[in-house]
Amino acid sequence: MRNYRGKRIDNGEWVYGWYLGSGDKHYIVDCFGVTSTALVLAHSIADLPGYHEVHSSTVGQSTGQKDRAKKETYGGDLLKYSDRNRDGLIEVIWHEGGWYGQYQDSNFVYLLNNYEMERCEVIGTIHDGEI
Repeated sequence: MRNYRGKRIDNGEWVYGWYLGSGDKHYIVDCFGVTSTALVLAHSIADLPGYHEVHSSTVGQSTGQKDRAKKETYGGDLLKYSDRNRDGLIEVIWHEGGWYGQYQDSNFVYLLNNYEMERCEVIGTIHDGEI
């Protein structure tokens, strides 16, 4: 299972782990702080150790890929792309069943693969300064 991340409602910090949605509440749960026994015994999400309520708009799933600095990438990340032919700012998006990069100055999208990720560097997210 891939990691998720989201910005905490209480302090705006990024948290990483499992994603749980319950009605209009959204949580990221620390994967290492929860055992299967704790999940069975919990009466509610609030009973889980290491759970954090997050802003739903900031929840993003890991792409399973890393940038050239070996930093994990998530949906909503902003990447600086550079090669011999083009430099640009790219947003990581879910498109047609896969993770794609969309140039900020056009509608051009392309599938993110290991070859392309070697030319990218995470420089922020679309949510920076938002919450």
